[in-house]
Amino acid sequence: MAPCRNALTVALLTSGAFTQAFWVAPATPWLHGSRHFSKDVTAPLMATSETTNSNVPPPLTLEEISNKIKFEITDLDAGAYGLESKDVAYAVEIAKVDIPLGGGGIGLGLEELRRGQDGRGCVLVSSLPPEGNAAQAAGDDGKIRVGDMICYLGQEPRGMVRTEGLDFEQTMGALRRFLETGAPAITLVLKRLVFRASLDVSLSYTPGPDEESQGRKAWTQTLPMLAGSQLRKELLRAGLPVYSQDTLRFDQPYVTGNCGGEGICGTCLVQVLEGKELLNEKDEVEAMVTRKWGAANWRLSCRVIVGATNTPGTVRFKLMPQAPFTKKKP
Repeated sequence: MAPCRNALTVALLTSGAFTQAFWVAPATPWLHGSRHFSKDVTAPLMATSETTNSNVPPPLTLEEISNKIKFEITDLDAGAYGLESKDVAYAVEIAKVDIPLGGGGIGLGLEELRRGQDGRGCVLVSSLPPEGNAAQAAGDDGKIRVGDMICYLGQEPRGMVRTEGLDFEQTMGALRRFLETGAPAITLVLKRLVFRASLDVSLSYTPGPDEESQGRKAWTQTLPMLAGSQLRKELLRAGLPVYSQDTLRFDQPYVTGNCGGEGICGTCLVQVLEGKELLNEKDEVEAMVTRKWGAANWRLSCRVIVGATNTPGTVRFKLMPQAPFTKKKP
């Protein structure tokens, strides 16, 4: 049975699973939803997109996407949770799109593939009718895609409502309430599951004068890293040196030692020799900590995300570039 735009609900039975498909009343056309229950449910979510990686696998189905995502507690006190990838080959990408609502509503389909007993669910974008406002706003660059999950909706800056990980009824309820305000446009913040590109990361080290006197030599090593990797963690995993034992801490300038990856001690410095465009930008804290060295291409390894644009390529770092300028403490 085909759904009817003028009806609030149309129930369908499909192969042992219950699917509820409906259109929101004529005043808000083209907001279509369906709910599909499987027996192997807990509660996940996310979406698929392509990268420029030549080894990217075929696009995932909605069921495959739901099986690759998991809930993570983001704020225990507030009871807030987010959805992340449980497959190391995939990562979560965040996108935002502004959709005009004039003449036809939003124009997208939603489907719930997993459902918990506590109001959590896996609700994904299941269709984008080409004549709908969502498809028109997405354009050729895919600002919204089949497989995406709506994390926030509303109007910026203060009218955004969190919908990440909510079940079908709560998600549709939030959309309905916003559409009833008569706003001319809606902003959606989306999460999607993307295949992680692979990068070649070259690491080199030049010892300082004190180390040379102890017989330490320069070396170079190349490691493969997946897009989205934190540099410090990858260095530690490979057993490579991260911290300079002779560099005074930024936050406690009278002692050495490190902050354990909090980004405030400034002892895990690296110098970017190639591939700056494949890294994330410095945030305010990192810019403040590295400013004293006066080198724009020096970064904190605990703040560096390799492959931030999910593009394959080569990045070259020099580890502990401050070593030649740091005198060993007696």
